[in-house]
Amino acid sequence: MLLSIIIPSKNRHELLAQLLLTVDQQVTQSNCLDHVEIIVVDDGSSPALQLPSNTLKTQCKLRTLSRHSGAPRARQYGLERASGEFIHFHDSDDSITDGWLEGIISHLRATTCFDFLVTARKVITKDGATYKKQHLLKNMASQPHRIKQRLKYENCLGPLGGIVFSKKATQKMQFTNLPSCQDWDMYLDAIDHKSMIIYDWDIAFIKNDLHEDQISKDTKKKFLGVFRLARKHKIITSKKSFMRFFFASKLHATLKPHHSLTLFYRQNKLRCRFSHALIKAQKFMA
Repeated sequence: MLLSIIIPSKNRHELLAQLLLTVDQQVTQSNCLDHVEIIVVDDGSSPALQLPSNTLKTQCKLRTLSRHSGAPRARQYGLERASGEFIHFHDSDDSITDGWLEGIISHLRATTCFDFLVTARKVITKDGATYKKQHLLKNMASQPHRIKQRLKYENCLGPLGGIVFSKKATQKMQFTNLPSCQDWDMYLDAIDHKSMIIYDWDIAFIKNDLHEDQISKDTKKKFLGVFRLARKHKIITSKKSFMRFFFASKLHATLKPHHSLTLFYRQNKLRCRFSHALIKAQKFMA
């Protein structure tokens, strides 16, 4: 098996069905039925998830967790049952653009020496659609140690739907159950100075930002996830306390107001602004 597509889902019955039909259509059109499998992990849905009946030609497995355990555990559960040489994790409320699978498969058949394939994304919001790319990879893709360093400041690789991993890279992932920043955490787990990273901006998945129940729109989960990730990877330590103020400044500027975050920022406004300026300069020099 060449590629395993793992889709954790909870209570997204219609969106999951649409995604599966879209992927199945591309698998069939690309003549990849023997090379692609889909693993759906039901993370405690009520009613339980079901696969579209008698319509999928792609090898598709539905596995169910005994209780709701969160997306990280669902991804890990799917990975443990995957047989592909390469792994792609996809959220059930996102989708893929035309030609997505054909582009992915062309890279997998051409070479097996990469750990990360980074693609673009088409972001759908109520205001329309925009294409986004991780532009820094043009200068850093051949220098994974620089990307690792940059990941200590921000998620510079983008959402999980834009990445295909080698199976080897996924073996380093701990799948920590963070309130948010789960993709960022997986990148920090997996990447090292030997990682091979390639990118292709002609391939894009669809990032759907229309749903209000997404983690990215929950301010509390967002800042809790950032700080727990920073503690796990020792980004914030007693010797690096300024990183706390940097993250607070960044979150305050980008998220909806939350009383705890707002209070912390107001009490430490000068420290936050100084730390933000300091890190900005360090990123520019990196």
